[in-house]
Order: sequence, then structure tokens, then C-alpha cells
Amino acid sequence: MRTIVALSAVALALSACDHRVPVSREAAGDADPAPVGLWSRTENNTEHRLLVLPMGRREWLVGWSAGGSAMLYARAWPVRSGETQLAQLEWIGTGEGKPVEGERVFQLATWSVSGRELTIRLVNGEIGRDASTAAELAAAIEAARSRGEWQREPMVFRRVE
Repeated sequence: MRTIVALSAVALALSACDHRVPVSREAAGDADPAPVGLWSRTENNTEHRLLVLPMGRREWLVGWSAGGSAMLYARAWPVRSGETQLAQLEWIGTGEGKPVEGERVFQLATWSVSGRELTIRLVNGEIGRDASTAAELAAAIEAARSRGEWQREPMVFRRVE
């Protein structure tokens, strides 16, 4: 499974960022172009839109909207946690110019693209929630991954034509 910008969270999941520290501030290679584009999914009669744009070779700009036109934006980059490739998201603010509040601005996700579908799975936000260093967060993720308890339910988006 390739990973991405995860985008960090479907509606409610996105609004509650998970970590105070990133797994890494450095990209672990180039950002995959496969998730670039506009994606949509409907949950509980609410349309969720995900916009992924390239931001140089090693990052994405991610926009998230859960109903309505308001967008929440993140910068994202590929990282590794042990043997696992992830997208690290840092939520930065809204289209109205309001910064993200609080110290928990980071999320992690895996992703895969198959045809016109993008599947995103956020890393369970309770894992490493109290980590104060990248090493502590990575160790918590790897421990949970080895138990198979590290990801939230998949979110499946369809490409908007």
C-alpha cells in the first residue's frame, strides 16, 4: 500500500489533530504524484472534498472540506516510520486565514490509489499521543503496527472529473 497525504481525517477526524511532534520534518523522498487532484466522498449525507496539489518535488498542499466551501489546509510530505511509508500532515489553517489552534497540528496517514479511487487510512490518533519526540512517536507507531492496531477505518474518495 502506497502512502500519502493523508489527509488527515475525514471531517471530524481532520478537525482533531493527533500529535505535537512529526515523525520527521524531512521528506523521505519525492512526493508521489498519484494522489494529486480533487477527490470526493459522501458520508452521512455530507460531501467531503480533498484537494491535493504538488508543492515542489517533496511536498503536497492538502485542502480538506467537509460540506460547504470552507477549507482547512495542510502541508504534507512522505516519511518513514520503521518499514512503513506514511504521509506526514501539518495542519496550518483555513481559507479564511485562521491558523490551526493548539499544539497538536500533526497527523499521519497511509494511502493508495487504484483507478479513480483514493483510499486513506489515518494512523490512530491515540497512538503516541503523548510523545514529545519523533523517536517516541515512531516507537509507539511501530509497536501498535506490530499488533495490527495502528490505523483508523479506511476513507475511500473518488476522483472528481
